[in-house]
Amino acid sequence: MSDVFVSYSRRDKEFVKRLDEAFKAHGRDIWVDWEDIPLASDWLSEIYAGIESADNFVFVISPDSIASEVCGQELAHAIEHNKRLVPVLYREVSDYKSLHKQLSSHNWIYFRDTDDFDAAFQSLIRTLDTDLDHVRAHTRLLKRALEWESKNQDTSYLLRGTDLQDAEQWLAQSTGKQPEVTALQSQYVFASRKAAAARQRMMMAGVTVALVVAIVLALVALYQAQIAETRRREADEARSTAVFERDRANLESRIALSRQLAAQSLVRMGSELDLALLLSLEANRVAFDVNANSGEVRGSLLNGLESNPHIIQYLHIHDDWVRTVAFSPDGKILASGSRDGTILLWDMAEQKIIGGPLTGHTDQVRSLAFSPDGKILASGSNDQTIILWDVSSGEPVGDPLTGHEGRIRAVAFSPDGETLVSGAEDQTVRRWSVSSREPIGDALRGHQGAVRAAAVSPDGRLIASGATDSQVILWNLETGEMVGGPLSGHSDGVQSVAFSPDGRLLASGSLDGSIVLWDVEARAAVGQPIQGHDNFVLCVAFSPDGKVLVSSSADETVRLWDVNTGRQIGKPLTGHTDFVNSAAFTPDGSMMASGADDRNIILWNVQARNPLVRLLAGHVDQILSAVYSPDGKIIASAGVDKAIILWDAASGEMIGSPLVGSESFVQALAFSPDGKTLASAGDDKMIRLWDMTSREPIGEPLAGHTDIIFSLAISPDGKTLASAGNDKTIRLWDMTSREPIGDPLTGHEAVIRKITFSPDGRLLASAGDDGKIVLWDTATWQPVGQPLVGHSAGARSAAFSPDSRLLASGGSDQMVILWDVETGQMIGQPLAGHNGLVNGVTFSPDGKTLASASHDNHVFLWDVSTRQSFGSPLVGHTDRVYTAAFSPDGQTLISGGADRLVNLWDVSYDSWHDRACAIANRNLTQTEWDLFVGDEDAQATCANVE
Repeated sequence: MSDVFVSYSRRDKEFVKRLDEAFKAHGRDIWVDWEDIPLASDWLSEIYAGIESADNFVFVISPDSIASEVCGQELAHAIEHNKRLVPVLYREVSDYKSLHKQLSSHNWIYFRDTDDFDAAFQSLIRTLDTDLDHVRAHTRLLKRALEWESKNQDTSYLLRGTDLQDAEQWLAQSTGKQPEVTALQSQYVFASRKAAAARQRMMMAGVTVALVVAIVLALVALYQAQIAETRRREADEARSTAVFERDRANLESRIALSRQLAAQSLVRMGSELDLALLLSLEANRVAFDVNANSGEVRGSLLNGLESNPHIIQYLHIHDDWVRTVAFSPDGKILASGSRDGTILLWDMAEQKIIGGPLTGHTDQVRSLAFSPDGKILASGSNDQTIILWDVSSGEPVGDPLTGHEGRIRAVAFSPDGETLVSGAEDQTVRRWSVSSREPIGDALRGHQGAVRAAAVSPDGRLIASGATDSQVILWNLETGEMVGGPLSGHSDGVQSVAFSPDGRLLASGSLDGSIVLWDVEARAAVGQPIQGHDNFVLCVAFSPDGKVLVSSSADETVRLWDVNTGRQIGKPLTGHTDFVNSAAFTPDGSMMASGADDRNIILWNVQARNPLVRLLAGHVDQILSAVYSPDGKIIASAGVDKAIILWDAASGEMIGSPLVGSESFVQALAFSPDGKTLASAGDDKMIRLWDMTSREPIGEPLAGHTDIIFSLAISPDGKTLASAGNDKTIRLWDMTSREPIGDPLTGHEAVIRKITFSPDGRLLASAGDDGKIVLWDTATWQPVGQPLVGHSAGARSAAFSPDSRLLASGGSDQMVILWDVETGQMIGQPLAGHNGLVNGVTFSPDGKTLASASHDNHVFLWDVSTRQSFGSPLVGHTDRVYTAAFSPDGQTLISGGADRLVNLWDVSYDSWHDRACAIANRNLTQTEWDLFVGDEDAQATCANVE
């Protein structure tokens, strides 16, 4: 295998030679074809093999490489196999639109003649070294998978033993990393696991035979008196061994199945979130059954729930393609039309279908529109008719409207509800009286192609229509006359048009993949067409406030656009697996619905809110400490704004006014075990005690420290308060008399960042910037043994497990370490994952989970038994995280940081399960069950889903 494959034009050969020399000087293995060989199948196969065996694909951008057929083939092969693509710009290209979208979407490294070659090369090396282990593993697994595929999937080429375990672990840890996992790699690992499971079943069958033989031996022994005792012992031993091996094989098989399901879930998160969540739930179920749940498996569910925060729910209510969706004016009903000619009404509050399907059309329903009062629903169909439906009864209002001589693709009501407009493939637009259900005047003719879109302006003056002639026409609604000439800006058919709420803008989406915004009064395009979709734009719609435009496309995505700038908001919304035909906002603009040829409707959050977190906003500056009261009903938070805010943990509401009194930053908070007293301290060197009933200070502040106080801790019996900070001392206070206890404890050579009592009250741990953790005997207040030394930089945080047997610490070295309290020894290797100082660590009440908070804006969850992270970090903070704490029931984790927010994280597996089922809104199909889970009988993953 090579480090780099270089794709280039022969005209850039001298530059590539210089690049080659630099790579070799850095000890890198480079694959580059120096010969200008004519295209031939054997040569191309060699080129493809070079790409497949290289960890990275470097594409040298120049006018000649962009125009080169061979370079294009090399690029396509690299993209097909998800190789990490690193574009380097050597010579400027005149038409950057001609670049492949994958080249355009990556950050380029500039090697132009005007650029510093050495600096650019160092940047290139840094890029290649990013996630190096992941990239190399990707290459190794791809080569094995391709070899297996080329051998007609011969089972002898499948992974076994540790190779298979390593591959499954790599899959599970590949979330968000580049290059992405390929479908072939996933299929290869899955096939390997199925083969391994089959071998285990064969072994279990052999074990069963051995068990039968053992029984036979026991029977024979009855008839052989001379050796009966010997045979009995042999039979017993054989039977015990057989049972043990059978159980062990079954356990290993179940664990392997769990890991494989988790890996399969990971691969599908970007495109099939409903399936990904169901696979993860099954992975966890299997693991729970054998008491082998791990951070890897649990983390797959966390990753799934966080991977697409826009998706609220899948609605699997149609049996055929969903061609159109529309919300009622009050947002209470979602209507959807299907290729099978049916219309369904969905109650948004009750989450159920209202009545039965509306049937009346004999062909596809292509467009739906509610009247302004919500009482009538209009549907246009390929059967060339329009039906008006009484929404309350679900019955047609009179006979269908007929007159069009082509498939009807659009219907829209006027703002007063008196007129209905329709557009059809007969190249006409028609107006209808809603009350009489009769045509108004003649058909509007002007398009030279099938009319695919129609909309009425908010003031009721204009009709906009779009057609396959690539044009948009504005019509006077009252007179039916064309307003000016056609609007030309697309290079292919117009599929959708929509007016902004104020009527000043018109948006049009086209088969050319672009969206054009038009100034209605000036009848001119606003700026350049909006580009971003990789296929036809099938629908456009404005948000109710007019600030956001949504578009849906044949590229299987929904996208949001900033109307003022024309820029895309966030990433494309993925979840559909086929053409997305329609998208609509709720009247309040908080949600959207989309319908697609995959037969699904997806409900979306417009804002990308992590479903696992609630945000408490009230502080005006950084939060440095946040703690739960012992009964879990109150959260206290404080920080740079000097205020202590008390929150109702259930409602998230602020309780009264903040507690004020500190003269500077509040660095630390601690509740007494009975919850009656809250202690606070910080930069003013004082400790304040607060009566939680009256919410008033108790006596005068406790003075003694000579510098900032960073940490407070109250003993489990509530009698002793400990404080520590910048003066390198720990001071002890009697909680009743509020007097100092003895002399300050000295043992650190630098700032003490954290102190904490063990739950059994026998020890106090202190962590400092000197990298040491000191354990103090609370009976004598003397150090216990030698300090715990393992961090390569300052120790910033520490926490005991609920049984007092473990201590976790976080450091400036970005590491989390677990310690055996009795021996003082580090348990395994440090937990690596953070990219910043680890400011806080905390155990869950059951001791099975550890949370860590960091300067890298992230909170990690760790499985204590396996020391694995629960997938990706919790995503929600936008700045450094300083503090974290579990609720007493372990269902919630709070964190606070420099973004001035207290985040309440849902960390309950039961809640995760319910959320996943609510989003997926289905169970695995029998086909999916047979493919992924295997031989055992299918069961409902989500019991409450029909």
